[in-house]
Amino acid sequence: MKVYLVRHGKTEWNRDKKFQGQKNSPLLEEGREQARLLGEKLRDIPFDGIFCSPLGRTRETADLLNPRGEIVHDDAFMEIDLGCLEGETFGDLKPEIRHLVDKFWNNPTEFDKALTGGEDFDDIRIRAVGRLEELISHYPDDSRILIISHGALLKSIVNHYEGRGTGEFWEGPFLQPASLTILSFERGSFREVESLGDISHYA
Repeated sequence: MKVYLVRHGKTEWNRDKKFQGQKNSPLLEEGREQARLLGEKLRDIPFDGIFCSPLGRTRETADLLNPRGEIVHDDAFMEIDLGCLEGETFGDLKPEIRHLVDKFWNNPTEFDKALTGGEDFDDIRIRAVGRLEELISHYPDDSRILIISHGALLKSIVNHYEGRGTGEFWEGPFLQPASLTILSFERGSFREVESLGDISHYA
């Protein structure tokens, strides 16, 4: 089985360096073009299941990818809930939340959802990987599944299968907008990362 993981295209808040979380901002024209180009790359792949976060930026990305088949909106693949950080700009932070942002990027094991009113990195790993494992058990071994989601959520999935702990959350390549990651499984067990954060379709 192959699982294709796609991050949404670039949004207004990506450009403005704002925390999005489960709030939404629309795709830029640049992000729409990224999604269209990836759609061309995936055009001839028959997917057995297509799953998408219900947030607007992922739904628009999914529509622009135009995969063949029904798109199922699945809450399990929503972005991390960042609570009080959502809508805040990276470079213009209120003094009372600067330490939370520092923990988010530089010390994720200490990123405390009790202080944000949202989720932590363990929360998203549990819900995302749990749902993916359900899908893997449901589909035959020769299936292809497409999941359109978000940066931190997809990173949590990749980290789980690469054996990274929460403290190593941001290690490895950052998953760029409209990037493609492919995981392969055999008889329900993880085999390898075939492609990680591929943006070759940008060219």
